[in-house]
Parts: sequence; C-alpha cells; structure tokens
Amino acid sequence: MDGMLARTLAAIRRRDWDAAAAAALAATAAGGVLPRPAVPMMTQLVGALRKSGRADAAAVLADRVIAGAPDEPAAWLARSHLAQHRGDLAAAIADTRAAMARSADPRPARPRLADLLYEAGELEAAAAELHAALGPEGRDPVLLARLADVADAAGDTAGMAAALDRAMAIRRAGGVGSPALLMALLRAGRLADAVPDLDLRWAASGAPPRPFRQPVWDGGPATDRTLLVWGEQGLGEEIWTAALLPDVLPRVGRLVVECAPRLAALFRRSFPAATVVPRGAPPHPAADAAELPPAWVGLLGARAVRPGPHPPHLRSDPAAAAALRARYRALGDGPLIGLSWRSANRHAPTAKSSRLADWGAILGRPAVFLDLQYGDTDADRAEAAAGGWVVHRDPAVDPLGDLDHVAAQMAALDAIVTVSNTTAHLAGALGVPSAVLLPRGRGQVWCWLDGRTPWYAGQRICRQERAGRWEAAIAGAAAMLDGLFPGP
Repeated sequence: MDGMLARTLAAIRRRDWDAAAAAALAATAAGGVLPRPAVPMMTQLVGALRKSGRADAAAVLADRVIAGAPDEPAAWLARSHLAQHRGDLAAAIADTRAAMARSADPRPARPRLADLLYEAGELEAAAAELHAALGPEGRDPVLLARLADVADAAGDTAGMAAALDRAMAIRRAGGVGSPALLMALLRAGRLADAVPDLDLRWAASGAPPRPFRQPVWDGGPATDRTLLVWGEQGLGEEIWTAALLPDVLPRVGRLVVECAPRLAALFRRSFPAATVVPRGAPPHPAADAAELPPAWVGLLGARAVRPGPHPPHLRSDPAAAAALRARYRALGDGPLIGLSWRSANRHAPTAKSSRLADWGAILGRPAVFLDLQYGDTDADRAEAAAGGWVVHRDPAVDPLGDLDHVAAQMAALDAIVTVSNTTAHLAGALGVPSAVLLPRGRGQVWCWLDGRTPWYAGQRICRQERAGRWEAAIAGAAAMLDGLFPGP
C-alpha cells in the first residue's frame, strides 16, 4: 500500500487527477485499515475528484476511506459533500451527523448540518443546530445571519429581525462585516445597515469586478465630467438598477453605460441621452476613457432611492410590440397573459422555481397564456396540457437572445406572472402589470427587499408564507389577475 500511496501523493502534486484516482483506488482495493497519516490526503482527494468532475471515482474512494478509517470525522464529511453534490440531502445529512458523532467537538460541523437541513426544508431542526453552534453567548454575526435566513424561510419575521438586531449590535461594537450578514440585511430591506459593507457583495456573489483602472466615484458634483456606470451581477441587476439612470443623468455632464450585449439595443432606445456600450474584454474605449471613475448604480440607489415605485424606465419597440399583439390576439379571446415559472439562478435554482402544473389558480381563468420561460419548456407545457391548460410558445422569440425582441413581446401582453428572474425585472421596467412570485429565505433576491419593491410601479409582490410552499404566492397572483380582469 505504501508504494501506491506515494504514487497517489505524487499525482496529487502534479494535479493529475486521473492518475491520483487510479493510484488511490489501487491502494485501497484490498480493504483493511487505512494508515492514519493517509486519511487527510484521501479525504482531500475525494473533494478534488468531485470538483474536477470525477464523481464516480470520488464515490468509490469515499466508501473505501470510511471502511478503512470509520472513526475519522473527515472521511464522513468528505462523503457528505459528495452526497450533497449529487442532490442526496438525506445521505449528506446522515454522513454529517456521523462525522459529528465521531468528533471530539461537533460544533464546527453544526453550521454545515444546519445548511443541509435548511436545503431539505427541515427549518426547525436547522434553527436548533444554529442555536447550538452559537452557544449561550451567541456572538457570531455569520451564524446569526444564517439564523435570520432560517427564520425568514419559516415565515418568522420577528425571529429574523431579532437575529439581525443581535448581529448588528456586534457589528456596531467593532465586529467585522461579512458577506452572509450583508446579504441577510439586504434581503430584509435594511439598506441603512447594509450600505457600509456593500463592497462585500463581490465575495457574496463570486462575480469579479470589471477591469477598470479608475478609482470609485464618491458621488460628489460631476456636472462637467463623464461618469461610467456598469452592471455587475446579472441581467436582472442591470435592469433594475437602470431605474436610477434618469436620476444620474442630470448630475453629470455625460453618462456612459456599459451593459450586457443583449441589453444594448433596449438601453439605447430607453436612455437616448446616455452613451450605451456593450460589455466586452477589454472594455469598450468609451468606457475605458470615461473621465470620472466607475460607480455601482445600486450603491447610489441604496443611498438615495426616490420615495415610491419608479415609473417605467425601459421602452420597447412599439411597432414590434403591436405586430406581436395582433398575432397573439388571433390565438383566442381574453387577456394576453405571459408566464415564467423557473429561474436559472445558480445560487438558488430550486428556491426560485415552481411547477407550471401547480399554477391551476392562474391557468384556470379565461385567457390566452404565452410562455415567456427561457430554456426547453416542452415537458412543462405538456404537463399543463394534461390538466386541460394551454400555454402557447412563440418560436420566433428567443428569451435567451436579444432582449429588445423579448421586451416587445412583453409589451404586447396585458399582464405577466413570473417568479423572481429576468422576466420579472423586464416586466416591471417596461410597466407591464405583473405579479412576482417570491421565495422566502436565501432564495429571496435582495432588490425585492422584504416583499415590496421601490423600483417598479404596477408590480405586485406575492411571497411564499414558508420556503418551498408556493400556494399563497400563486393565490396572490390569481387575486391580482382577478382585480385586473374581473369576470367569470
């Protein structure tokens, strides 16, 4: 075994994961007790194989490490991460608990167990683990932020506020800010508490800053200078922070807006006084040559949001919208209602998605329904059709393509019902009456604050009462449609 372990270590140092996997599996093929010094190497290799796309080899090795070192907590945690990676939360929870049972101090693993329980919807158990991890002092702002998310997911607004109050007391007393606390504060709508730590959003999102050379604008007078603003963290963010551009334009001599290429045509029509350039690498010369340094529009918005919802700030192509509306009117009688039920957000794909077939309270009304969902929706629409509901898809409109065409499609409709995704932002920015179905807890996108929005007029927020349960949100959207289109 020693020779194969040496080969394993040599392959790891070369980052040759295929060779490392082959050597490790050969070293453990005979079974038996695994030498104690080899356990850390093997458990770390399990993680490396998983991250490098070799999950099958990682699974075999994880089982063998546990068989050869059953009392090593790290071996169980390695297999727990692997189970979580393949979506088996029950196995991940069981292995984490097994690791804690074999550990002299189980407290470091409690936050991980709490996160797994949270993902599994076991919110009370998740809260209990976080309380145990906090201990009687309860002075860890990161754990308190997680506790606030769990309380929010359970619909416990008082518990969420109490956890955030404790975290902020520690922060004000000289504690260090954290991405977890920042995002929890933003999701709760506590912008004044969040603004001092907004730069931590980079760590929270994983999105790298743009490679601009200029320092950050301080928000001072700039009527004779050129200001550059750009979108940071996705299409939705770019659309909703663009609501602030009309506020920025009078404060500067010239405004350069760098945006996703898919938004460029729509933004040029909507903000003719600005110079709109597509994001690229390297940056467009107009962006790189801006006299004033770049500023995050959302930061400006957190500091000075106009009272009340902003009026629509995006303008679709009126001729294209009229042509689409005429075509859709031929599909049937009743209002034209667009639907989007899934999100591809990598941070909360499950929390922000629902099943179209569960939207019976909406689909059961007399209307023409249009599919606004990006991605393949054939199976979703077939499942809805089995319930007697028809949802039309326009193959001429690509939701993942140029958003100017998508905006025209939305402007052709009478109303939109959507989960929290790009569709929600585009509908609000265009002023199309819309209902946004929001999750609770960590799936909550902070721009919706605590279930309200200062960004979009004519938009109704319909929030889950408890994480994972869409009934109340769907009923709220149905009530909005009843108000818009009364009748049988």
